[in-house]
Amino acid sequence: MTSFNSVEFFNRLFQSIQAHGRCYAPSHEQLYRPAQILACLLIYHSAAPFVDPRTATGPAVLEIFSKPDVYAGKAIPVIGDIISPQDLVKTFVRVTRKKAVYSSAYTSGELLQHFPEFSNNNDLIREFSGMVEFAVEYGYFQESRDLQWSRRINPNSLNWEQFLINTGWTGEKRAY
Repeated sequence: MTSFNSVEFFNRLFQSIQAHGRCYAPSHEQLYRPAQILACLLIYHSAAPFVDPRTATGPAVLEIFSKPDVYAGKAIPVIGDIISPQDLVKTFVRVTRKKAVYSSAYTSGELLQHFPEFSNNNDLIREFSGMVEFAVEYGYFQESRDLQWSRRINPNSLNWEQFLINTGWTGEKRAY
């Protein structure tokens, strides 16, 4: 597992969200299946933060840069929603009115099954696998972290449902 601090962890996670979306749902035409497949990096029963990088990160960064003395040396979670893959799929189905199923991308093999374009980047595969294993085993945040901080800074940051409604995303591969 690659060594990294919590800021690097979330920067890389945000980059993944921006580059690939939190989940990738190939069309059923591509897979010949009657439902969208939402390939999620976490196992079914775990919960993880959802962050819309378009609405959450800017106000958080502005707040931190505006008050450097307050935030110096602190690791601050930026969260729009904490959601399980199960609820992610349920919300996707309700909002988009499309059939969808959860599919794990937790292991390296599962990740490559859903994201074959990563196959030439072993470092990225190890990085994702290590981050996800760590998050499942130890949790995303220490108990002392203020998980509502970013919501207080920007109550208009989108949660998963609002993101789906606002972007009109229905499962196609898209960069944000």
